[in-house]
Amino acid sequence: MKLVGFLFGLLVGLVATAQVSISANTVVEGGNSTIVLSGGIANRSDKANFGKATIILSATTATPSLLNNPSMPFPIGTLEINSKVDYGLSGLWLINQNLTLTSGKIKIAPCGKLIYAGTPVVEGNDNSYVQEPFFVQGNSGKRTFPIGDGIYAPVSLLNIEAADAKTEIGFAITSDPGFLPGGLIKEVFQGRFWQIIVDGGNAPGSYLGSQISLSSNGVDPSFAESPTILERKTDGTTNDLGASLNNTFFTSNTGTNAERKIYGIAKTELIKLKIHKLITPDNDQVNDVLVIEGLDNFETNEVTLGHL
Repeated sequence: MKLVGFLFGLLVGLVATAQVSISANTVVEGGNSTIVLSGGIANRSDKANFGKATIILSATTATPSLLNNPSMPFPIGTLEINSKVDYGLSGLWLINQNLTLTSGKIKIAPCGKLIYAGTPVVEGNDNSYVQEPFFVQGNSGKRTFPIGDGIYAPVSLLNIEAADAKTEIGFAITSDPGFLPGGLIKEVFQGRFWQIIVDGGNAPGSYLGSQISLSSNGVDPSFAESPTILERKTDGTTNDLGASLNNTFFTSNTGTNAERKIYGIAKTELIKLKIHKLITPDNDQVNDVLVIEGLDNFETNEVTLGHL
């Protein structure tokens, strides 16, 4: 049957209500309505469709929940969270237009999954973010993940290939994978680590790689002097991707190449090359050879000599 009432009978308009509860097998079309909720959503029907609706979460008390029991995703057009409390999310949810994070967090339960297929760039703040994991799909190019865990710590992939656009690519904040200083790595930022999770879509598990940007929020400013991004590989070894500070993000110099792996921010030794420019190759043992101090710190190097 089709549920008709003051809430769902309006295909266009603004509706305010405390709680949305949808029983099993109930057909519900949210249409283009804007629905303001001071409570949560409990959906038990695989026939509910809010794919064009805007839902605004604005609770002030209690701990509201977003519950979806069916195995099919619960579709929402636009989701806005402007709440004084946090929302817990369980089950499978799909946002296909926009996600606006103003105040209040979305905390994902172990049995929950939030997939976003809307506009590429989503921004949160210290008061409003997704407490990981957060999945995106549907667009190539730059994709952002507005995640955090005690502090807003977003991550971006700068150039997702078209072949990966439909793949569900997610990020979560995780524990230390065992990054250790050594070689040119002077120090590893221990505040947080980001894990990529590639799942589902038209090519499950596919990910061709992309430059990655990690939030500098909360990172010691001294890391900006000579930053790098570390990538934990499948065999437990580490890739050094290099990095530079770009506004409030550390952006890798090279692309990622690991699936379901972990990334962190580190500080490298600040090495200065000193070139002895005077060369007098007359076999008197003084300035007979070209000396470049610090070059031995680079395993791969090439020196080209020219003349003016």
